[in-house]
This record gives sequence, structure tokens and C-alpha cells, in this order.
Amino acid sequence: MIPRKSSEMISLILTLVFLALCVIALFVLPPVLKRMMLFFEKDLASGYLPTLICAYAAFVPAIAALGTVAVFMRRVMQGEIFCSGNTACLRIVSWCCFAELIPFGVLSFYYFVAPFVAVSFVFLGVIVRVIKNAFARAEEIKEENDMVI
Repeated sequence: MIPRKSSEMISLILTLVFLALCVIALFVLPPVLKRMMLFFEKDLASGYLPTLICAYAAFVPAIAALGTVAVFMRRVMQGEIFCSGNTACLRIVSWCCFAELIPFGVLSFYYFVAPFVAVSFVFLGVIVRVIKNAFARAEEIKEENDMVI
């Protein structure tokens, strides 16, 4: 079993690595997307520009969510678990998941798999929202207990 501190550090490092990869992907996306579309479809006129726009639009909430998760993990590593800042972080992440519905909803007109990805993000957003509600309730209980002591 991985010790708690090591597990937290691994989570933070993975989050930051994935965030860095997303930022790098912003710069290499056009040529990579062009190659992929030529490989699979052989016709760039059919949807290259809408796909590129939706891909960039999908990166905005993804990068915001990853940055927020990094902040969340730093707080956890500092021992701040049930605090208003972490509840806010979870709220932001859930809304970022819901925001992914927009670009993938548009891509549904071009790609068969896009609606499934969109529904997956909604499902993830609901799960994070439920966890956020549990954190908010735990934060209230912690505040009540702090007042008693």
C-alpha cells in the first residue's frame, strides 16, 4: 500500500503533468488533427475547422478543471480537507465537466462517438457534484464541532 503522503504527491504530479500535456497539445493540435483527419477521413473540408474549434473549446474547461484540481490537491497536502476552498474547487470541477457538454454536443453532428463522450462528462460532473455536496456537509459539521470545542 502506498503511504498517504506519497499518494497525494503522485496525484499532484499526475495532475500537473496532464495539465502540462494539455497546454502543449494546444500548440500541436492543428497539425496533429489534420494528419488524423486525413488518415481516417481523407477529406479535410468535411469538418476540420469545426473539429478544431470544438477541440480548443474543450481544452478551456479541461485546463481550468486540472488547475483547480492542482489547487485542491495542494490544500489536501497542507491538511486542509473540509474547507470552503475545497468545496469551491469541487464545484468548479463539476461545472467544467458540464461545460464539456457544449463542444462535444456540437461534435455530435460530425462524429458518432461524441454524444457518448458528452454523456460521460455529464455523468462525471454529477459524481463530482455529489462529492462536493458531501464535502459541503462535512465542512458544516466540522464548523459545528469547532464551535463546541
